[in-house]
Amino acid sequence: MQRFLPKKKLRRSGIWGLPVLLALSVPLVSLVFTALSWGHTRSLTRSLQTLQDRLVQADLQREATVQLLMEQQDLRGMRAKRGAGMKNRKSKAVVAAHFEIKPDNTAGAASSDIIKGWAEVNLSTSSPVNYDPSTGGFTVLTDGLYYLYCRIHFMERESAYLKLQVYVGRVPLFSCLQSYGTTPSSSPSTKLGDFFSCHVSGLVRLTVNEKLTVQTFGGTNLRPRHDLNYFGLFQVK
Repeated sequence: MQRFLPKKKLRRSGIWGLPVLLALSVPLVSLVFTALSWGHTRSLTRSLQTLQDRLVQADLQREATVQLLMEQQDLRGMRAKRGAGMKNRKSKAVVAAHFEIKPDNTAGAASSDIIKGWAEVNLSTSSPVNYDPSTGGFTVLTDGLYYLYCRIHFMERESAYLKLQVYVGRVPLFSCLQSYGTTPSSSPSTKLGDFFSCHVSGLVRLTVNEKLTVQTFGGTNLRPRHDLNYFGLFQVK
């Protein structure tokens, strides 16, 4: 009987040891799962943070790209407008004309009331008038607002009066009237009635087919210099 007692105690201790082992292993397993879950959570959090950072960077890049495209579009629009403006300026020719009386044409240029003998100077522009040498008249070719100018230098020793007038049709547009004395003491020159000039200028609106003429007293003598006798006009608007 005494030999079998230790064996029974051994069996009882083995039976009670298994539940204890299981009881101890449960917290350990729970701890392992907790550690694994915590590690997985940290990894997931880092992944989400990285993804969020990348999304923010993508948004910033997208905004920068959109801004760049808008600036390029605005620049193209400005260039297109500038190009159109330059094209319009290039396509719109300058409307202007300048006439002179050459020295060879001075004699008899003012034999009648209308001064003739004009010769157009080449300015590489579009002329707004057509000159008729037979009548001394200028026919308007283009409607518009013009600045008109005219200067005549007289060489007169007999008449006490000088005049220069630019007519539109039969209506005087600009006039210059001067009077001089007929005695040597009243003449501004050393010779009686030596050289005198008249000049007129101003803005005028002209229409197509209107006639312009430059007039003075018939029989007046002009000084034979092209730079002293001229007429011209250019379009302002």
